[in-house]
Amino acid sequence: MHTPINGFWDDEKIAYYDIASRDCSFHSLIASEIAKHLSKDEKIIELGAGLGYVTAILKANGFNIKAYDNCESAVKSANRRVGFDLIGYADAFTFEENADVLLMLFFGGLSKKESLERFFRLSNKIIYIISAHTGYEGSKREDKSGKTEELFNSLGIDYEKAVISCEFNQPLRNLQDAKRFFQISYNCTLLPILEESKDKDYPLLFRNRKKIYMYTIKRRKEQC
Repeated sequence: MHTPINGFWDDEKIAYYDIASRDCSFHSLIASEIAKHLSKDEKIIELGAGLGYVTAILKANGFNIKAYDNCESAVKSANRRVGFDLIGYADAFTFEENADVLLMLFFGGLSKKESLERFFRLSNKIIYIISAHTGYEGSKREDKSGKTEELFNSLGIDYEKAVISCEFNQPLRNLQDAKRFFQISYNCTLLPILEESKDKDYPLLFRNRKKIYMYTIKRRKEQC
């Protein structure tokens, strides 16, 4: 039996993310790019689904998708937002259900050979997405695309790569709110240039430019 944990997500981070997701095309854009590599007769499982925004869009568009996360706060928030059990509890590294396709979006857990081998035992096709934050100079998050591709190449894994430029902007109430956001999201209180917004409740805007790397990964037949 899986015991839910409280990991990356907490109520404060979820609140900021939900605010940023209002009237935003970020998740729709990602879902549309993923859908190009799926068919509706495939069994799709998303691991580490978090708040389930992309999952919900794919499901609403008729894809056969199930989603799991091991964070109690994230699962409860996602299911409450959509009004049904969109996401179940499971730890990706003990998960054993097979699928035609695994989705691993902003997962961050495919950096080792052992991880890839484990997930290829569950499916021969993985759609893996990582991002590079380009809108905030105070971010210490590195662009991991080079190391990711180096690992794939060293293991002889076939993959297709797509690069998507997009924005996931953060509305903010005031400067104090902005400092708190950067503290919990980036572990830094160095404020970038913030734009003025016409939203009276959120008069400041952090324009968060992102570069998204999407890998459609297939293990070669001789390696299966």
